[in-house]
Parts: sequence; C-alpha cells; structure tokens
Amino acid sequence: MFGVFLAIISSGLIVLGTVVQRYGLIVVRQDGCCGKTSSGCSNSVWLSGWVIYVAGNGVYTYAVTMAPATLCSALLGTAVVWNGIIARFILGERLELCDVHGGILILTGIALSQTFGPSGSTNHTAWEFLELFADPAGALYLAIHVLVLLVLMLRLVLEEKKSATVASNDGASGSSNPNNNNAVPSSSATVVSSVLIAMQYPVVVGMIEALQQLCLIAASRMFWRSAAGDSQLCHGAFWASWIALFAMCIGQVWWLRKALLRLEVKRVLPVEYGTQSSLSMIGSLLFLQERHFVENADMAGILCGIALIVMGCVLVGARFTPVPPLPCWPEGRVKDQRSEVTVVAAPSGLEVGSPSYQPPSVSLTPMAHARFDAL
Repeated sequence: MFGVFLAIISSGLIVLGTVVQRYGLIVVRQDGCCGKTSSGCSNSVWLSGWVIYVAGNGVYTYAVTMAPATLCSALLGTAVVWNGIIARFILGERLELCDVHGGILILTGIALSQTFGPSGSTNHTAWEFLELFADPAGALYLAIHVLVLLVLMLRLVLEEKKSATVASNDGASGSSNPNNNNAVPSSSATVVSSVLIAMQYPVVVGMIEALQQLCLIAASRMFWRSAAGDSQLCHGAFWASWIALFAMCIGQVWWLRKALLRLEVKRVLPVEYGTQSSLSMIGSLLFLQERHFVENADMAGILCGIALIVMGCVLVGARFTPVPPLPCWPEGRVKDQRSEVTVVAAPSGLEVGSPSYQPPSVSLTPMAHARFDAL
C-alpha cells in the first residue's frame, strides 16, 4: 500500500517539476522575479524544477521496490490528472476538451497495457544482453526506434534554423518595409504543418525516455547481479549500458527544455508519457523478449492499450476531438487551439497595390507572445 502511495506522489512530483521548469523558462524570463529580469533568475527557477523532476523519478524508483512494477507503471499515468491540477494553479493553463478526451484515452491505455503486461522477466547477464541484439525482432525494433528518433530530431533542428533565418530576414526587411507580411501563416496547410512540428517535441522526449528505460533496465540488472556476487564489471556491456543511460539523460533534459519553451505543459506531458509508455512496452516485448511471458489473450489487451495511447496522443497533439462537448462544458474551452496565430484575410477582389488594399491583420494569444519572446 505504501508503494502505491509513493508511486502516486512520484507522479505528482514529476508533473510539479515539469511545470516549474516551464514557469522559469517562460513566465520568469518574461516578467522576472524579485524585481529583476535576467536569464540567471530564469535558469535558477528552471534548475529547481529539474531537481524536483529528478526527485520524483527517484521516489518512483524506490516505489517499484515496494509495489509491483506493472502497477507502478500504471499509476505513473496519473501524471495526466496531476497535470490538469498543478498546471492550472501555477501557469493558469486550462484544459481544453481535446486534453480531457486525449488524457482519458492515454490513462486508460496505460492502465490496460500494464494490466495485461508480462507476468515475469529475465535477470540477464552481460553476455545475455549482448545476445538480445542477435534476435531479429528486437534488433529491428531498436534500429527503427533509433532511426525514427534521429530523423525527428534532425527535422526539428532544421526547422528551428529555418525559423530563425526567416525571423532574421523579416526583422531586417521589416525595418525598411513596415507592411511586410511574408512571414504570416495564411493557409490551413501552414497551420497543420505547425501543429505537426510542435507535436514532434514531446514525441522526441518520449522516445528518448523509452530508450532510457531500456538502458536503465540493463544497467540496474547487471549492477544488482554484481552486488549479489556475480560480477559483471569485467564486461563491456555493463559500462556501455551506463554510458548510454547517461547520454539518454542528457538528451532527455535538453529536448524537454526545448519542448517546454515552445509548448504548454498540458500539450507536453500527456504526449510525452503516452509515447514513453507505449514504446517501453513494445521494447520490453520485442527487445527484452518478455513476450514469452505473455499469453495470446493478454497480448490482445496490450495492443488495445497501446492503440488507445496512440489515439489519445493524436487528440492532444493535434488539438482536436471528434466527440461533441457535454451541455455542461464551458463554451470557451471547446475551441480548437491548433494555431496560436489568427489571420484575418483581406476581402476578395482587392489586389496588392490597389488604393483600397489593406494587409491581413494578425492577432497573437498571450502564450504565443511569450513563446515568440522565448525564441
């Protein structure tokens, strides 16, 4: 019972740490603290949030030793609930209808996949971990996972450089031509593209955390075997797993910071943990070969849970839900928030250069202003 309590508390600490990081990166950087506006103050608040985040993961690691790992993994999905509470009070973020529907699907999917998860596992040695790479299914999964992750990371880096170049050019041309509106997104295709690009940030963080989970399993199992007397220290796989784990931790911190600079917490955490939970389960089944501990009927339950997680991530990331709101749901929270930029086009029939032509007007939400200032 105490392990279950710690798992729930750890989930809340992880969410609190993420919210505080966002608060430091956006609110403190924009408004300052203690009457000062400096990047040092912003980074200090961000660092304190990161410490809380790490502490939450530490509590979760201890909770796993006192309660079943499957149950703790399912309880970690309560981060979706914690997010709606903590982000509301600290950042003023209000959940939209798509957040509620997507969060319910993610939470249900995590609970379902963990309930029907593997009933056992193998305490691998260093040599046995190396032999896992020889299994075609596991090696193919790991290769695809790493390849997709690298492609997404490269695409985001290139998109950031492109955006910085466009902003720089617009700033230079805007000083001489105040009516320059080339950078204004005026088509639905641009809006959809921006939504897809934004969704990739929490997906990248979740994919890194899934790899981090595999590295942690390998490193911890070999460590505890060594502590029990079966030393694994002489094998290169032992040290490689710890080096890979350290690299994944650095990558996770770096990309989570990027995600929080650009997106609200309510758009980051559900997609991040949904991606991490589904890929961790797939990695355990394929790479760690825990599929041998799963019955066929249970495998169907796991796949259904993963499908629900994916659907929930799509709803939260795309800012869309096909389910109509209940009559009691506030009307102001049903709107689609796919774009933080609203463009009012000029009336048809007026061409650029005509005396009556007026350029399109643009309005930005306060969160968009904060996001652009952070960039």
